[in-house]
Parts: sequence; structure tokens; C-alpha cells
Amino acid sequence: MWLFHSGDDGLSPIIIYQYPPTRSGDAATEFFQQSAPGTYINVDGYTGYNKLKDFKRCCCYAHIRRYFLEAVPKGKEKDYTDPAVQGFLYCNKLFEYERHYREKAFPISRYTAAVSRTRSLW
Repeated sequence: MWLFHSGDDGLSPIIIYQYPPTRSGDAATEFFQQSAPGTYINVDGYTGYNKLKDFKRCCCYAHIRRYFLEAVPKGKEKDYTDPAVQGFLYCNKLFEYERHYREKAFPISRYTAAVSRTRSLW
């Protein structure tokens, strides 16, 4: 099953479920065939998306956070010098900002504020 979801633009979300017979990337290719080159798409690490050649793929921070968590060595969960712990905490901070701006602001102001604050994290 494939799930396609519109962005958070303040309008009602568009959610489409598609049930192709296989999990190959052909389903995504077919679905996005009318999209303009350079379109941004937020995806996980599934290799089926490799068939989308003219897209700018963005990573899903929920997946990245999970990969960092899985990379933390046993017993090192509080070792803040470990890169995996730092990555995990960075993602947590991004999610904290997102929650704050979602509760307090409109989508465009949330984006602007988040970009300016996350620059300080780098």
C-alpha cells in the first residue's frame, strides 16, 4: 500500500491510499508522472523511490530519528558525546520546535521561525 499526503499548508489535507499489486517503485512513478521536474517529495528510505528521477527527495525526520536511536550503543544512551545520541537529540529538538509553532502560529510563520531557529542548531 502507498500513502500520499499533501503538505501542511493550512488547507484541508489531501490523503490518497493506493493499492498496487506490488511494492515496486512503479506505483510512485505512475502516481507522480504529471508532476513538474524538481518537485520536492518527503519520503522514507525505501529504494522504490529511486525510480523518481526528477524529484528532490527530502528525508523523513521521524525515520532519521529512529535510525539514530538504533545506532546508540547499549549503555551509551546518556553519552552526549556520541554522534548517534547527538543526532537523536537534534531530531527531538526539531520536533519540539515543530510542536511549538504548530500550536502558536500559522504554517508560513511556523516555517520561517523554524528555519531561523534550526540554523542555530547546526
